[in-house]
Order: sequence, then C-alpha cells, then structure tokens
Amino acid sequence: MTAPAPLRVIAWLSIAMGVLMVLSSVMGLLAFAAMPSDMPNISSMPGDMKGVGTVFFVMFKYSGWMAAGQLVIAAIVIWSGIDLLRLRAWARTATEVLCWLTLVFLALYAVFWVWLWLSFPVPLDMPGLNPVALRIVPIVMMVIVMAVFVIPTVLMLRYLRGPQVRAAIAGH
Repeated sequence: MTAPAPLRVIAWLSIAMGVLMVLSSVMGLLAFAAMPSDMPNISSMPGDMKGVGTVFFVMFKYSGWMAAGQLVIAAIVIWSGIDLLRLRAWARTATEVLCWLTLVFLALYAVFWVWLWLSFPVPLDMPGLNPVALRIVPIVMMVIVMAVFVIPTVLMLRYLRGPQVRAAIAGH
C-alpha cells in the first residue's frame, strides 16, 4: 500500500528538517570547538546586562552538548521520516511525539525571545532611536516566526492523528 499524500508530505518534511538539523548541529559543534576555553566571566559584564548575560554564558558553556543532543534528535527525525514512508506504526507515533515536543519548544522559545528583548537595556540617549519600536518590532517578528512554524506543525498533527493516516498504517 502506498502512503497517502499528506503522510508522504509529512515524511519528506521530516527528512528535510532532520537534514537541516544535522547541518545546524554540525555548525554548532564547529562554533563550540572554536570558542575559547577561558571565556570571560559573567562578573565582567555591566550590571544591567547580568541577567541576559548569564543565560548566554550558560548557553555557550553547554552548546557542545546541545548540538550533540540535536544530532541525536535529528537522527530520530530522519529515521522516523523514512519509516513513515514505509507506513511503520512506530514512525507515526514518533513523529507525533516530535510534533508535540516541537510545539512545547516553540512556546518556550517564544517566551525566551520576548524575555530576552525586554531584558536588554534600551539606550535612550541615541538620536533617531525609537525605544518603543526597539521593543515592539522583535516581538511582532517572533509572532510571525511562530506562525510560520506552529501552523504547519499543528497541520501535521491533525493529519497524523486522522483516520486516513491511521487506516493506511493499520492496513500495512
């Protein structure tokens, strides 16, 4: 039996995203390898930047582990995409779980992004700088980016949980 068209689209999107995740994690590992082992201490940052700076220092410190974890997830995404084309039941479940995890990640990332932009001090003494725009534009951009990622993920979940996909996998 051939996989229904929505399932083939989801499978190929999964494979493509997995490949992009591999490339991204390799770049992350290369960036981690290029970072000096004796990075400056958080105490050297100005007082109004310590909260945001602490987050960045922690992210940089563990970026090698994060990139390695991303490689593992990318392998699962690619593998489940391939087996989704083969109508394997585990792949449908794995892809659904990955979609739910993606939605959780996107929600947390949106909160982080907004917190990050609102935490940066706004220089009020720069001519021509609109402090309101400096706060609103990044938040609007995040809403647009979220829509670009959330809508397809929700559609994928809808099809993965639908009767057409379940029947195709059950009939295999």
